[in-house]
Amino acid sequence: PYISSLIQLDQREDQWIHGDLGHWNLLFTTEQSVCFIDFSEARKGPKYFDLAAIFASYLPKDLNQFDAYCEQFVKAYISPVYVQEFYETLLLWYVKGILSLLDHDLQKVKDPMLYFYNVIKMIRKLRR
Repeated sequence: PYISSLIQLDQREDQWIHGDLGHWNLLFTTEQSVCFIDFSEARKGPKYFDLAAIFASYLPKDLNQFDAYCEQFVKAYISPVYVQEFYETLLLWYVKGILSLLDHDLQKVKDPMLYFYNVIKMIRKLRR
């Protein structure tokens, strides 16, 4: 049921999304504006997909900071966030990350896979 719910979430087309929104696709101007670049993955998708991508791109490597980062991130978001749906979308993001690593030599991707797995465990605790 868990995988089925993530598949259903992945297939939703709630709104237009960037599709690859992370710090690598943001430019900051001297006037403190933000510019988005590289819209090659733009499409209709899950409501919080881009928010999950931004969250993941700035998540500290030290997972001891996870709870504080998560709390600060959700508070800083201007629009109201349906937190449970956001957490579900985060889970989807990291499960997709693990699945994408399965295409590589498992010995080389063991550390990133373990990191993603630990993030998933932490997100699942937040959902309760």
